[in-house]
Amino acid sequence: MMKLITGLMTVILFATLFTANLFSQLDLDRIDQETLDRVKEKYLNDPHWMEIKYFCGNKVIKKREKLPYHVVVVGGDLTIRGEIEGSAVVLFGNVRVKSSGYVNGDVISVDGWVDQARGAWVKGEALEISSRSLQRSYSRYSNREIRRTRHYSRSSFRRDSRYRHGVSFQNYWSVDDLDNFLLRYNRVEGGFIGFREPREHYHNWRMGHLRPFGEIGYGFENKDLRYQIGGQLSTLSSLNLFLGGEYHDFTDTQDAWLVSESENSVNALFVKKDFFDYYRRNGFSFFAVQELTRDFKIKVEYRNDDYSNMFNTSNWSLFRGGHDFRLNPLIDEGNMRSLSFSINLDTRYDARTPESGWYLNGTAEFAGQFAGQELNGDFNFDRYIIDLRRYQSLSYSENLDLRVRVGSSRGNIPQQFLFDLGGVSTLPGYNFKEFTGDRMVLFNSEYRTDGEWLFDDIWFLDHFHYILFANTGLAWFAQDTSSPFNFDNFELSDLKTDIGIAVANRDGNVRVNFARRLDGGGLNVSFRIHRHF
Repeated sequence: MMKLITGLMTVILFATLFTANLFSQLDLDRIDQETLDRVKEKYLNDPHWMEIKYFCGNKVIKKREKLPYHVVVVGGDLTIRGEIEGSAVVLFGNVRVKSSGYVNGDVISVDGWVDQARGAWVKGEALEISSRSLQRSYSRYSNREIRRTRHYSRSSFRRDSRYRHGVSFQNYWSVDDLDNFLLRYNRVEGGFIGFREPREHYHNWRMGHLRPFGEIGYGFENKDLRYQIGGQLSTLSSLNLFLGGEYHDFTDTQDAWLVSESENSVNALFVKKDFFDYYRRNGFSFFAVQELTRDFKIKVEYRNDDYSNMFNTSNWSLFRGGHDFRLNPLIDEGNMRSLSFSINLDTRYDARTPESGWYLNGTAEFAGQFAGQELNGDFNFDRYIIDLRRYQSLSYSENLDLRVRVGSSRGNIPQQFLFDLGGVSTLPGYNFKEFTGDRMVLFNSEYRTDGEWLFDDIWFLDHFHYILFANTGLAWFAQDTSSPFNFDNFELSDLKTDIGIAVANRDGNVRVNFARRLDGGGLNVSFRIHRHF
């Protein structure tokens, strides 16, 4: 049974992550230019000018994905789970705007239909039109242009809402949303299948809007159920303030910033490389989130969790059968009660500067005590992480991406919260998690250029992007842990540095890295299906 489930997961994950990348960008020579011009003239005539991107075949805008341009899809269906700053037009296909979807412009389907789920937001109009209206053909019985256009108003999609004492309840637990299914593979759970309704925050929710979230799933090797049950309520709509809470029993990790869960599952399935270290987290939390703008939010959260070890239960992969998975490291078990403060700023998806922007994420967590008040629990420490990134366009075909990530702590930090560097997404010229400590500094830089600019006359090479990268950083243990600002035992000469080159597809999410450390050692080659940062 396990081999059958694992085999099915292999096929599904491989098809999902790789097939879409092969045919995502449209060859404009294959569609009728007159039809394309009619679409642009009628529906994408933006007085402020916004970039238009074209896709051939089915296209999915993922949750938390933000596209700062108009989207035109030809000969396929468009599924919107994330955000589109412009309009969405589909020629000869259908449009599905899911409950997490947001479109700042219009949604238009030519010779297809538009399905807008409850909770989805379309700022403009949702239209279904006939291709005849694009061809400007006329009836022989009149001089009237033939237009078979169906209009939808946003209010028509709220009829199923029910109001109780000023609070609206909506059914978001729709099993037809396949993106809500959990599918992963790792060394502590084996194959895992479940269902999820993620926790989302929406700018300008109306006051009194209650949205449930959660997940439930089962691991076939560890034979354990995992779940999350929670909800959040919008209050003080003028301030975009959200209050919520949850009860959960998770398989959790501190390594989600390294690779995505899907990329980690693919590596575990195919080559027996699991980049996450896991533990079980069982408890509850309460939180408050204020979205000051669509780009900036602050969050406060109280957590009460029991942490326990998890162990390897699976050792299967499609290749490298003679190897074993890394052992999942032991953690410091116990009850942790903490107060966490975080800020998040993300301007990378501004339609006015789609190739440039800032990203800032800062977190401060206080376990055991805060401001002289006892929080109790088995741990007493503070932990701080700052992640600052700049994405800078240098020209039409060049970009410079920079990241600085710093971590520090106070007190005796548990094993599961130590900082690790080395290998994937950190220092790719070094071994995976080669450096560990209660202090961390990391600097990443990437210069990206389009192959059309470098190799204009070489047809094969001009289809790729080329990346030069350099990274430097270190994780170490401080002698004095009484303050997070003590950075003793550290000298600039201690920093570990690597350089390299990568070849990527035009989206940058499929790439091959060639990295070499500067203190000696061989060449490290890695394959990624996600951007470095």
